[in-house]
Amino acid sequence: MNATMPHPEKARLRKRVQARRKACSALWIQEQSLLLQRRLLSMPEFQQAQMIASYMALPYEVQTDLLHRACFQQGVSVVVPCGQGAGYAWARLEEETRLTVRGAGVREPLRPAWAPGVQPDIILVPVVAVDNTGHRLGHGGGHYDRLLAQTPGFKLALAFDFQCIDTIPDESWDINMDAVVTPLSFTRFLQVDKQ
Repeated sequence: MNATMPHPEKARLRKRVQARRKACSALWIQEQSLLLQRRLLSMPEFQQAQMIASYMALPYEVQTDLLHRACFQQGVSVVVPCGQGAGYAWARLEEETRLTVRGAGVREPLRPAWAPGVQPDIILVPVVAVDNTGHRLGHGGGHYDRLLAQTPGFKLALAFDFQCIDTIPDESWDINMDAVVTPLSFTRFLQVDKQ
């Protein structure tokens, strides 16, 4: 595969998992997200964090609002991706931050307080799917991979259990996850340098 043409299997996997995800009821997503967020809040890595990078969940993604509220209550700094030019940059999220809806229904800070060069302890990452070695399948634009490539920190995929699959084709520009948490499990991946 060349560096600009994604592997064709990714599009098939994306379509299959997105169809399953969109078939989930809002109530099911809320319940499963609550289980996952409670699991994450009990993890020592999360309890010791001083700063997390998170995301503003779309309706069919693992929700993050409970995590954000817990961070605000505990004095943990939160940053979220916000559109900047043709990509994303990190912006601070605080309890009083006013939000707007942009692009594909993504909620973002209305007046972003940009946070260049942040070094979060944990980066919570939405996925379409993740495989058993930490390869992440996103929405296909590469925006998140570019943001993750410039952000050091423990990259933790948040996924519903059905989003964990055996294999995702890995390409040179893909950023691997360090771990995945689901409503039922936590898995840490062995990282191998890409050459």
